[in-house]
Amino acid sequence: MLIATKTIIIACVILLLVSVGVIALEVYLSRRESKVPGLVLPGILFLGELFVLPNVVAVAFFCAETLAAGCLNVILRVFLTLLPTIVLLVIYFLCRRGMNRKKQIEKMNIQDL
Repeated sequence: MLIATKTIIIACVILLLVSVGVIALEVYLSRRESKVPGLVLPGILFLGELFVLPNVVAVAFFCAETLAAGCLNVILRVFLTLLPTIVLLVIYFLCRRGMNRKKQIEKMNIQDL
């Protein structure tokens, strides 16, 4: 029991460190001058999720008792599957918006001179 608990804690810490690293990398890539590097990680995740989605949809319908429950189950599972991509895209657009605001302020300051 004690060994399993330690293993789970170590796995959670490693997962947390990897998640923080991916988010930091996304922020770094999103703040680059070019727009493309910030879209690389969400693109890679989305392509990986496309391979998983058919299985997610099949399992969701298989486990549901009614059609309405199946549809709701599919929508929820697809959203949860795409959640990492959505989070990275939100980070990307927030970083880009901040950069655009800085550029606009610099332009206004230059025009004021």
